Amino acid sequence: MDYSKLSDFDIHKRIADIVMNGTWHVRPSHPDNNTGGWLYGSNGIQTYDLPGYCNNPADAWPIVVENKISLVWIAETSRWCASHGGNAESEYWGWDEFPDVYHESINPLRAAMIVFLMMHESDQSPTIV
Repeated sequence: MDYSKLSDFDIHKRIADIVMNGTWHVRPSHPDNNTGGWLYGSNGIQTYDLPGYCNNPADAWPIVVENKISLVWIAETSRWCASHGGNAESEYWGWDEFPDVYHESINPLRAAMIVFLMMHESDQSPTIV
């Protein structure tokens, strides 16, 4: 799946579903939420504000650290590269080792969260925080 085409809001929902193990109900506090909330799992009694994984370091950093997601600034493209497995700089410095999973973005947290979703999709067993 091409996660780069998703809005931050959609990325936040997908990550919350993984991190909260499918048992959360988000308050309808976002303009894209016309349904009054999403219910995953059978619990839904408590509601939570949807974490801002792509924009809030307090929400994203535990996922970055626990899953050993690397972030590096790539001057040639003026973008951040997030990666897991291998060396993010290898492609740009001519080294032989390439990251297994990586994504570039102007937003480093968004790049890292997309890598987290790619890890989950490719069954690389991301750590749930």
